[in-house]
This record gives sequence, structure tokens and C-alpha cells, in this order.
Amino acid sequence: MQKSLWLHNISPLSLTSLSSSLHCDVCIVGGGLTGVYTAYLLAKNGMDVVLLEANSSVAYGTTGHSTGKLTPQHGAVFDQLLNIFNEEEVRTYYEANVNAIEKALDESTADTFQRVDSYLYATTEKGAETIKKELEAYEKIGIQGIETGETELPFEVITALKMENTFQIHPVKFTNHFAKLALKAGAKLFVNTRVTKLMIDEHRLLTEKDFEIRFKSVVLATHYPIEAIKGLHIAKLSIERSYLMATKTSELLKGQYLSVDLSPRTIRTALIDNQPYFIFGGSSHTAGAVQNTHIYYEMLEKELASAFDLPKPEFYGAPKIRIQPTTFHMWGVFQKVNRESILPPVTGNGGYPTPS
Repeated sequence: MQKSLWLHNISPLSLTSLSSSLHCDVCIVGGGLTGVYTAYLLAKNGMDVVLLEANSSVAYGTTGHSTGKLTPQHGAVFDQLLNIFNEEEVRTYYEANVNAIEKALDESTADTFQRVDSYLYATTEKGAETIKKELEAYEKIGIQGIETGETELPFEVITALKMENTFQIHPVKFTNHFAKLALKAGAKLFVNTRVTKLMIDEHRLLTEKDFEIRFKSVVLATHYPIEAIKGLHIAKLSIERSYLMATKTSELLKGQYLSVDLSPRTIRTALIDNQPYFIFGGSSHTAGAVQNTHIYYEMLEKELASAFDLPKPEFYGAPKIRIQPTTFHMWGVFQKVNRESILPPVTGNGGYPTPS
């Protein structure tokens, strides 16, 4: 299986590994979109920032195997939120979504994103009921949503909920762009540097080559938690695995799609080297519960052929692992942008770091 579509023909940034011990205001562990975007925002605001990434380049992990959707419509969540929070609080959450996206795109380049409409769709009666409740939530909050039965999908849907003027990104190009901005702002980014020990109370960490970083604050932007921190629910994590693949197609879709049925599917297209690709994913299960994970790829391949009349995929995302509870829910790329725009990092003293 070939690597992710997003990593195809992408030259990694020229970054080195950590070669000495350092002191900094903020140390960020993890060089996906979360870590890189955080590094940029903090460096831009005068912080002395050090970022450590274990892989050979930034965006080579979870970010490089994501769907790259950048939309406030991350599932049928607003109805669920209204069961917990009042309308004003949920509206604030939605507006934070929109503002975070706009802020990031204002500093992006045209080749890293494109505007599309987002759709939730249902092919079952139960799914249709979910969309009906979500539309009612939109109306209460003041979100502009359009219920429709018309989509670009080559099969019948009972109903769909359309959110106009959302976005999708090339997640690796997007992250690399902000990595360059972070470097320009003074952040120090290191690759091939794995953290082996984190001592929060002592405000320091060690790498596998025994270099030490002393920090005032730390941001954990890793896929898996690397240390138990008071207030985080590491002991209660549930790890879910899902699958993503890409194949050549003849034309781009005008929308991006997510089903709300029992076995959800995610759909979008992307233009890579002037070739349209169809990106398709789904089929989640508890990690470790299935030995032969190839059967899930085979199931999705059959759906590509039968439902979309598309050839066998050329690119496969490494099985995507989702850890719950998580700040990002299933929408890592979007929530990474949103979270780092509005929330402080995890710090040794529980607040924003202050520059020396």
C-alpha cells in the first residue's frame, strides 16, 4: 500500500534534529497541525518556542493521514450540544469555529485550501431523524443550513443538511506553510527528536538522545498521550481505528460529505498535480479488536467500485486512530485550528506562559 495522498510528491521542510539542550518559554511536543499552528501563534506573540517532532518531518503523522476538511459542520453535534449547554453558549462555540477558520485562512496561501459546501447526509430513516434534529438545532442557534434531497452522490439519499461556504485543505501543505511562518516568527522546530520523559512539575523533558529542554510551559500535541497530567482523562481513553483511501476520478465534487448513518462514510475530492482524486473513508472499530484490518480496506474498495464506479485506490491512509475522550472529537484538522486560536496551552502553572 502506498502512503497517504497528502504525502505524495511533497518535499519535507529542511529541519534538523535537536543537537543540544535548550531553555524556552514554551516547548511543544508534536509537529502535526496542532503543534505547528500553536508554535506559530505563540512565536508571533513574542514567546520563545521550541517544537519537537519524532518523525522525519512535520505533518507526517495524523495530520498527513486526515481528510483535510475545514468546516464547522463536524458531524451532527449541535443538537447534542444543546442537550448540555444553553443556546448562547452553543452559538458562541459555532462562532468560535467560524472565526478560527477565517483567521487561519487569512494567513494561508491559495494553493493550500479551497471553498466548498459541506453536507451531512442520510440513507436511512434513523439517519434522517438525526438530520431533522440537527436542522432544528441550527435554527435555534442561528446557523444557516439548507435541508435538501439533492446531492452529487451517485445514490439516493433520504435527506441532507447543507452548510455553504466551508473549506477543505491540503493538510500537509497547510501545515508546512504555518511551519515556515513559525520559523520566520522565531520558533525553533526540530524533527527526528523523540521525547522519552516528561517531568511536568520540574518544567523539563528529556529526549531519546538525553538532551534536556527546560520550559516554563509545555503543549502536548502528540497523537497518543505521553504523560498523565492532572485533569486529563488518560485512564479512561477508548482508542478507535478508522480507514481512508484515495483513487483517481474524472472531476472534482463541489461539496464534501459525511453520512450520519450507523456506519458513517466521509467523502471529498482533491486536485493533486492536476489530477482529481476521490477520497473515501469510514469503517471504525475499537483498536486491537480486529486482527485482520485488511478486510476493512477491502470493504471500502468494494463500495468505491459498486457505488461510485471508481478503480482500486492508489493511496491508503495508515489506519486512523482516534482517542477518546478528545478535544478534537473526530474532526482533528478543524479542531486543531479552532483550539489553538482560542485556548491556552497545557502549562506547568495552569495559565498562559509569559515571555521573559
